[in-house]
Amino acid sequence: MDEIAINGQEGMLFDMTAVLNPHTSMLMMGSYIDAKCDIALNLRRNFGLAYFEDIFNLNNLILPQSHAKEVSVEIDISKFGSNDCFDAIATEFDWGVTTVPLDFSKFQLFVGDDGLLEQIRFAFLELHHQLLLCRKCDMEDLFKNIGLSFPDIHKFLSAETHSDMISALPVTTGTPTLDDTSIASYVAKIILMRGALLTSISVILANCYLEHENFDVPHSIIWAFNFMCEDYEEAENLFLKHPVSLKQVNSIICQKIRSTQNISLIKSYSEFLRKHCTDVNVRVKAYRCMLNLLVNTNMYKEASKLVQEFMETEIPLNNLQLSSLKLLHNYCLRNLDKDHDVLTFALPIKETYSSSSESDAEE
Repeated sequence: MDEIAINGQEGMLFDMTAVLNPHTSMLMMGSYIDAKCDIALNLRRNFGLAYFEDIFNLNNLILPQSHAKEVSVEIDISKFGSNDCFDAIATEFDWGVTTVPLDFSKFQLFVGDDGLLEQIRFAFLELHHQLLLCRKCDMEDLFKNIGLSFPDIHKFLSAETHSDMISALPVTTGTPTLDDTSIASYVAKIILMRGALLTSISVILANCYLEHENFDVPHSIIWAFNFMCEDYEEAENLFLKHPVSLKQVNSIICQKIRSTQNISLIKSYSEFLRKHCTDVNVRVKAYRCMLNLLVNTNMYKEASKLVQEFMETEIPLNNLQLSSLKLLHNYCLRNLDKDHDVLTFALPIKETYSSSSESDAEE
C-alpha cells in the first residue's frame, strides 16, 4: 500500500520502503553527516550499536545486490544485564532496583535517563520506609512504576532556596524538613554523579575503539553531545575551531528539548542561534519546537521572550505554529492591564499558512 501511495505521487518512484530501528537510523544519519562515520553507539534509549562491516568478512551472507560492498551490522547491547562485566560492578543496591516493569537492562539502569530516575525513586522509597526521609510525609506517587520525572529532579536540584527545595520534593502530603532536603539532595547527586562517571567511561572506551580502528567521529556529533550535556563552553570552543552544520544537528537538539523539557537548554540554544545561526530554516524549526513546548507547559513569560527574539530576526510569524501563537496572544491580552511591558503582537492571517506549517503535528 505504501509503495502504491508513494508511486502515485509525481516524481516519486520507489521499488522498496524500509522501517529502520533507532541504531541503524543513527548510523545512517551519522554517515550522512560525515562519510567517515562507520559506527553508531546509542547510549540513550533503545540501547544498541550498529556499524558498517565489509561484506567480504561475512562468509555466509548472500545479498541480492551484487554491487554491495558493506552492510550494516547491529550488535544488541540491550541485554547487557546478563553480562558479567556489568554484574561485577552492580552493588546490593543495584540488584534491589527492579528492571522488569520498565524493561530495563543493567546497562540502561546505570547510564540511561529512565534508569537513573528509577534508582533515585527506589532510594527515596527505601529511606522513606526506614523513616530516614520525609518521615512525617506521604510519598504515595513514588510507588508508581514511573514515579519521578526529569523535571521533578531538575526542579529540586536547581532550587536556589531551602523553601524551593522543600516545595520541590515529591511528597503527596505533609511538609518536608530541611534535613529531608539535604538527604534527598545528597542521594540524587551521588546517583547522578555515578551515572555520569559510567557514561564518561563508556564514551572513553568507545573513543579508544574508534581511534584503534581509525574511525572518525564527526565534529557535529561531538558538538551536539557537548551541547546536550550542557557543556556549553566546550561546545562553543569546538564550534569556533571546526565548522559545524547546524542544519544537520538541529533535529537532535530539538528532540532533546522535547524529551527532557529542559528550560535552561531552551534558553541556551536560543542564545546560541542568535549568535551563530544564519540559516532561516534551522531557526524556524528550532523556534517552533521551543515555542510549542513553552506554551504547552504554560510558561508564557518565557514563550513571550522567545517570540520577541524571533520577531527581531524579521522572519514572519506565520512560520510558527498558529495554535501556539493564539494561546500566547490570549495570555498577553489578559495580562496587558497588569503588565504594560507584556509582549504585544498581531496574529498572522490564517490564509498565509501553508497546509504543512498549519499542522499541529510536531516536526
